[in-house]
Amino acid sequence: MNKSSIKGLLILALAVLVLGACAKPPTAEIEAATAAVAKAEADSDAVQYAAPSIARAKDSLARMQAAVAAKQYDSAKTLAQETIQAAEKAIADGASAKTRARDESTALLLTVKTALADTGAALTAAAKVRGIGLDVAATDREIQAAAKVVDAMGTDVSSGKYNDALTKGQGVRATLGTIQQRISGAVQAVSRKK
Repeated sequence: MNKSSIKGLLILALAVLVLGACAKPPTAEIEAATAAVAKAEADSDAVQYAAPSIARAKDSLARMQAAVAAKQYDSAKTLAQETIQAAEKAIADGASAKTRARDESTALLLTVKTALADTGAALTAAAKVRGIGLDVAATDREIQAAAKVVDAMGTDVSSGKYNDALTKGQGVRATLGTIQQRISGAVQAVSRKK
């Protein structure tokens, strides 16, 4: 290698070092991404209904922070934008999931209220059947307990605890279905004896 080639390589190496030293982290984008994730984590609907979406935003934030630590600022800037989008999606997912849970819990409440009334009517009719092999008093207590769950479910729907309402509603719907089957089976057993 001649002197001019070595001199050219040294100048090129010096330019690379100077340009690398001048690169700065995308501070505004980093702050915006961090704030977006904090906003998503503070959104009660996102926390309750869209936890996986928040986890994706936090994962993106962690990858952005790793890129900054590795001084991969172009990558960090891109990841910051992805983080902001993921955090905004978590908030939107939380809002839509809450609406869906509200609608489902409201519909289920109407369904279990109807089932409760039907079960009570079935028990009243069964109690009039002579020789029925059914503990009417115990079944009535079960229906009264189910009515308390339906009332609690209504309170949950009114107070915005839609997931709790759904859980209660699914349980009481199954309970009422079992009671109705028992009543129907007892009535059919008497009919077969005649």
